[in-house]
Amino acid sequence: MRTGEDYQPDLYTYATRSMMTAPFTTDLAALKPRRLRSDLHAGFGISNDRFHVACGRAAKSGGASRKDIQIVRLSDGQGWNLLHTPQLWHPNVIGMTCNEIFLVVQIWEDGEPNGSTIQRIRFDALGEGLPPD
Repeated sequence: MRTGEDYQPDLYTYATRSMMTAPFTTDLAALKPRRLRSDLHAGFGISNDRFHVACGRAAKSGGASRKDIQIVRLSDGQGWNLLHTPQLWHPNVIGMTCNEIFLVVQIWEDGEPNGSTIQRIRFDALGEGLPPD
């Protein structure tokens, strides 16, 4: 889940945005949220920002820009940011397994979009990642 603090009405966003986790409960009084790390994207409440969760990780489109992917490990907040490149252009998370993340990316030819494809990236190829902040 995402939380926001210090709403900035002129910018339509929150100054501080966090990724949170909590054990499942139906009792509001028993809810024990835990902050994992900063949410890099300024947008808030956009349908494309929904999390995809599998095997102890959560990922969403919209890292530092709408064109990036942000991944977080739920146990400790370790994170990875997949920045857009010509090979990873306007990606959207469509699913994950315990070993891979699956993205829809645009194909660019001669500086113009020319269709889309599915790209998969192994988690073990991402390296150590960034410690929680």
